[in-house]
Amino acid sequence: MQLITTPALTYNDVTLLPQYSTLNSRQEVDLSTDFLDYHLAIPILSAPMDTVTDLNMQRAMRAAGGLGVHHRYCAPEVLLHAVTCGFGPIAVAPSLGIDFLAQIAAMCSTATVVLDVAHGDSQIVHTYAQTACDLGLQVVSGNICTVEAAKFYVDIGAVLRVGIG
Repeated sequence: MQLITTPALTYNDVTLLPQYSTLNSRQEVDLSTDFLDYHLAIPILSAPMDTVTDLNMQRAMRAAGGLGVHHRYCAPEVLLHAVTCGFGPIAVAPSLGIDFLAQIAAMCSTATVVLDVAHGDSQIVHTYAQTACDLGLQVVSGNICTVEAAKFYVDIGAVLRVGIG
């Protein structure tokens, strides 16, 4: 492991520089974005935490134009139900069980699998991500922070989830 230190930044070290605008009203602002195969009205994904995103939050996020990522701390049947709810884009963060990926892919080939692990640059997570991609699922990497990890995920067609801690 390599220790990298940087000087601490404060609020005074960051400046947002405004640019010329042709907008006449705040109502003209468009926050929409494309994320994987989804068009989101707001660029917000909920955290895959058991105290944050369940089926109800997924519905609410979709209604607001965002994307809810269902947590993994539930019975597999609950995640499979989340995949087949049909209320819009579906994202789940299953435990790293490869047999479960085939069930998800069979039920909804457009589901997004978020690898909710603190260290996504490990053999088990790479294998899981590769399997998910091979099944045609959309994949968001486990948390990464190196160029080498990013390269692996980009090469298999995954979206990056950057930052640890």
